[in-house]
Amino acid sequence: MIRLSLEGRYLAKGYSDLEIDLATVVYELGGNHCLTALQRSPFAFPSRNALFERRSEYKLKITVGKPRLLDLLDNVEIMVKETRPGHKLCGITLSMDEVASDGHLCYLTATDEIAGLCEHAMDELASVKMRQNLQVARAVKQALRDGKIHKFLSQHLLGMTTQIMVHGQSC
Repeated sequence: MIRLSLEGRYLAKGYSDLEIDLATVVYELGGNHCLTALQRSPFAFPSRNALFERRSEYKLKITVGKPRLLDLLDNVEIMVKETRPGHKLCGITLSMDEVASDGHLCYLTATDEIAGLCEHAMDELASVKMRQNLQVARAVKQALRDGKIHKFLSQHLLGMTTQIMVHGQSC
């Protein structure tokens, strides 16, 4: 870094909360390449490494079928459990909405289930767990052809955001 600084290619800079928030949105929507381009531009956005100090990644559970309170509580526990040292949890904001989707089915490896079916599919099918054979996949295909069930064209999304106090700053 000292060599880069002497050559004028490294400029140490502290970033405001607004700059960090803006860079986080750019990273989430545009990806690493977009953020890197803006970091090297005259705008001098924070790097991805600068964001990781304030950013958290969670491995949350996905619910197939109707939302279950147990899955929601498990996800809240995951978010609360991973609060870093020097940070204090001030609260959780819970948002729920329905959004349009492209109507594709997918396989969830964590739960061994087929996702993307309408919520009444659980009433029509014995199971959506794949297990070791293709019987469930065949049953899903036949029920779709017969019109008993259909693919999701909209999904219920539940968003959780934690408010964290960092080193004594207020929430």
